[in-house]
Amino acid sequence: MSQLFDITVASKQLRLDTTGYGETTFTVTNTSSEALRVATRLVTDNPKYQNWLKIESDSERNFPAKGTHQYRVKIDVPPDEFQGHFNFRLDAYSVEEPEDKFTEGQTVFVEMPPVVKPKPKKGFPWLVAIIVVLVLTNIGSGVALWLLKQQIDIALSKANTAIETANQAESKTDKVQGHADTAVSNAHTALETAKKADSKAKEAESKASQAIDTAKKAKYNAVQAIDKAKQANIKADTVQQTASMAESKATQAQKNADTAVSKANTALETASRADSKADKAQINADTAVSKANTALGTAKTAGIVADKAQENANTAISKTDEAQKIANTAASIANKAIETAKKATIQANQAVETAHLTIKILPIQTRYTDNDDGTVTDNRTRLTWLKNANCFGRQNLSKARRLAKQLKSGKCGLTDGSIQGTWRLPTKAEWETMLDTRYTAPALSNAAGTRRWEKNDAFSSVQSDYYWAASYADGTTNKWNVELNFGHVYPYGKTITGYVWLVRGKQ
Repeated sequence: MSQLFDITVASKQLRLDTTGYGETTFTVTNTSSEALRVATRLVTDNPKYQNWLKIESDSERNFPAKGTHQYRVKIDVPPDEFQGHFNFRLDAYSVEEPEDKFTEGQTVFVEMPPVVKPKPKKGFPWLVAIIVVLVLTNIGSGVALWLLKQQIDIALSKANTAIETANQAESKTDKVQGHADTAVSNAHTALETAKKADSKAKEAESKASQAIDTAKKAKYNAVQAIDKAKQANIKADTVQQTASMAESKATQAQKNADTAVSKANTALETASRADSKADKAQINADTAVSKANTALGTAKTAGIVADKAQENANTAISKTDEAQKIANTAASIANKAIETAKKATIQANQAVETAHLTIKILPIQTRYTDNDDGTVTDNRTRLTWLKNANCFGRQNLSKARRLAKQLKSGKCGLTDGSIQGTWRLPTKAEWETMLDTRYTAPALSNAAGTRRWEKNDAFSSVQSDYYWAASYADGTTNKWNVELNFGHVYPYGKTITGYVWLVRGKQ
């Protein structure tokens, strides 16, 4: 995660003088693009050391964007109360948002050297000399003076030897102290190096965990895609079977229609033969009538025969009418069978078209519409998006929410008449409908929905990077963050920064 403030120190190791005094300078830089009111504080590894540290001048100052201030820190340790070393650092934070905008400074190692009290030097034994002088006065001034001189020379020689020995001891003590200081410094450096190595190891472990999670997600998505492809295949097979059954039924209906037509033709032929027989019967009846008129003697018999013939003729005519009706019914059934076969063929064609649509869903002709007022409408979801996808730069979540509430017509190229409070961050579901994973860098289509996004088609300033979503990933700890390069959605902490792309409309 990037730090809001860059904090450096003149020296990470500070050795106090023998009185316990020392000082160092911290440099604090506001790395953001906005002016901030910044406060600082000194933090020690033991609260009782806090009173020994003091920031010269104001600890709370105004920082312009990308601005820098220096803080001079004085250390005054009572030499009689403390021996050894301790650590401290300088932290910086925003007065308005102390929890979201803060940075811990570099640690300074402070060493208090041991106070060496010099041993008191033995003075010259003047009292002994005086007594000797007084005693020897009676012996003789010459002998006394000679003896006194001998004693003085011996005493001076011993004093010089003692001073030389003390100087050598002090020199060795300084060398030992120097080696000890070097050892402490090396130990501190080794400790800092170990801490950095441990931090890098933890960072590597975290990245490895993220890589494993990403691989698991990729594997899961691949399995899902394979399952969906299998399901589509099964549906396509089912539709194909349905189409084949429909085609088979249509073929059977055609055969039934052909059979009905054949039977109708047979019935028509039968009716024709019946009509022919009826004509013959009529002729026979006429002949019978003629013979009846001719043979009056047999009038009764002829009349009976004629009546019988007439009945037979009427019966033949009646049967002919019935045959005609049967033929008409058969023709109607055949026509209905033909219509049914046509409908079955149409349904079969529709089933085949449905199968093709199941296998491949074509995109709508126009995905996005540029409204020429700084907004773009998604024709699939009817949501209205801000045309400029990078009006605010990278922001943390708190700042992104505040910018969304403040956006209105007249900002970010808007002329749509929108007011404050109508714009918001998109939800995870809205992002997922927006993403088009057929494309990468970015995973977004053009206005027509036919190829990858290009500049101003229909959006502008699209970044192949992380964008904020409004939805919580798990409880209140993390928020969804959309990676627009490949079209992935990940849960991330709320203190990182991401780009801000706003939307309005019903969720």
